[in-house]
Amino acid sequence: MRRGVTGLSERGDRWVTESADQFKTLVASVAVRLVDLVLDELDLNALVRERVDIDALAADLDIEAVINRVDLIALADRVIEGVDLPAIIRESTNSMTAEVMTDVRTQGERADDVVSGIVDRMLGRDRDSR
Repeated sequence: MRRGVTGLSERGDRWVTESADQFKTLVASVAVRLVDLVLDELDLNALVRERVDIDALAADLDIEAVINRVDLIALADRVIEGVDLPAIIRESTNSMTAEVMTDVRTQGERADDVVSGIVDRMLGRDRDSR
């Protein structure tokens, strides 16, 4: 009888072990499907806004680590692509050219007045009679 009980007990243990593995697999499969169904029904963005303190998360961020993960060269290239650099250079050059020309004309007029004054004095002309 003991041999029979021992044999049955061993068979029972094997069956429980094998069945437990199959049961775990079945439960895991059902759980994954159930979670997928629940997630499909939820608005995760609204849930995060309602339940997560984003400021607290942001405060805990390691900004240096985030920056180190960013490809700064690619980012700079994208920024430069978005800027019309030739137009900016052209505009600033036109503006500078106009300012320089105005300054040159003004200085030319002043120089002309000085030269005219010197010539008038040399020739004995009265400037007020003009």
